[in-house]
Amino acid sequence: MAVSGGVGAARVACPTAEKTLAYIESHPLGDDMPSRDRRRIVEELARRLNQLDFEERQRVQFAKPLRHMQATMTEEERLLYIDLSLPKGMKEFAEAFNRMAPETRARHLSVAMQELERFHQRNPDLAAPDISPEVIHRVIREGTTSFFRDTSAEVKMELQPLIDRAQNIVQGAR
Repeated sequence: MAVSGGVGAARVACPTAEKTLAYIESHPLGDDMPSRDRRRIVEELARRLNQLDFEERQRVQFAKPLRHMQATMTEEERLLYIDLSLPKGMKEFAEAFNRMAPETRARHLSVAMQELERFHQRNPDLAAPDISPEVIHRVIREGTTSFFRDTSAEVKMELQPLIDRAQNIVQGAR
């Protein structure tokens, strides 16, 4: 009997894109909400997102409820979200990515963009990222260090799925 209860609890605790999206929809960031409550919601969202596998994470990142929530975040909340939700190995990836020649960065980002396009073809109900060619060229030219230092939280959030995908590609190539 204890085993079946443990299995049921594990099933409930197992993170999924659907559960994360349900959390987002049930916890809107209201204008009249105290900033500490808004912060807790953003922190919990990032925690839930970090527990998802790569494909589930992508489903959430492109879903309309998350895009809507991100649009209602303050600049401070966006920066908190980015800090908490970037993949754990992002710093190491960024350092390795910055050491690559621009041609190698361009090749990895091109593959990442193609994979994102295929992902959206398989999931047409999800919002496609709106990443400007200028942003891509800047990341290729300068790497990620100055990009993450000098860019707004909004642009960082737009680029996050591409960076996630590029990190996945580079790590898979090792």
